[in-house]
Amino acid sequence: MRLDELVVVQGGVNSSRANISGSVIKEYSMADFDRDRYSLAEPTRSSWSGPVVETGDILVSLVRGEVVIASNFSSGKIIGQNFAKILFPNQENDSADKRILAAYFVYLLNEDPEVLSQIRILRAGSSTVQKRLTSQNIGNIKVDLIPTEQQEKIGNLCILSRQIVSLQKRRLDLWEQKVHTTLQRCV
Repeated sequence: MRLDELVVVQGGVNSSRANISGSVIKEYSMADFDRDRYSLAEPTRSSWSGPVVETGDILVSLVRGEVVIASNFSSGKIIGQNFAKILFPNQENDSADKRILAAYFVYLLNEDPEVLSQIRILRAGSSTVQKRLTSQNIGNIKVDLIPTEQQEKIGNLCILSRQIVSLQKRRLDLWEQKVHTTLQRCV
């Protein structure tokens, strides 16, 4: 089954043309994406709220071909043309074999060997100098759906793994700060 049968891939906007109320527009950046890689936020089944990022949104870097869950630090920023937001349409009326859970989607695009192989091929076939995906490419990725109970287990394990890595990273950062402060006092 193709991903465009399960999700909607909404591309970002040209931030200079974004029609957002308010005076200051903060654009979602690769630095935000890197921070969100270690987000502790739970994925949500977001609906289209325009190009504005909300905590828990599933975001794809079209340049890297990776997926993250938006953290509260990214909330309110605008996704530009290097990113896409994944929307999960109301699937309650769909049969169980046509539902994809948000956490499982994160697993598929970041970890599943078959999907990663398709992403590499799609990026290699890009006609741009910078090998990148398009929203349409993501929709063309083929996946084999498993029962939602298994999706939930795999997705939750993937999210838990990311959260553990995030906490370990924070712990290491705090340790480095402590060592730095201690060394400063010694000098």
